[in-house]
Amino acid sequence: MYHALAKAVKDPRDAETFRRLAAEEGRHAAVFKGMTNEVLKPKSTKAIVIPLLYRVIGKKKLYPIIARRHGTRAALRRSPAGNEGSAAGHLCDRQDPAHII
Repeated sequence: MYHALAKAVKDPRDAETFRRLAAEEGRHAAVFKGMTNEVLKPKSTKAIVIPLLYRVIGKKKLYPIIARRHGTRAALRRSPAGNEGSAAGHLCDRQDPAHII
């Protein structure tokens, strides 16, 4: 989903945030595999639907939805100065968004 979003978003900072989130999810999947010997597969439906929603409803409505789905209370707070309305601002409460997944 995050790779697909990185390709769909217009803001280069948001694209970078989603690329970093995708990389972090990959690391978590590797840890999970090491612990359980099960391979996690991304949900292809999300990779199609979420970028489509981005195009239809826009980031101001979509980012809080994504944040709520990940249980990130801080995600709905205003982001650091200069990042208001950005993926990083919605998905975390610190500068490095890779920690939330």
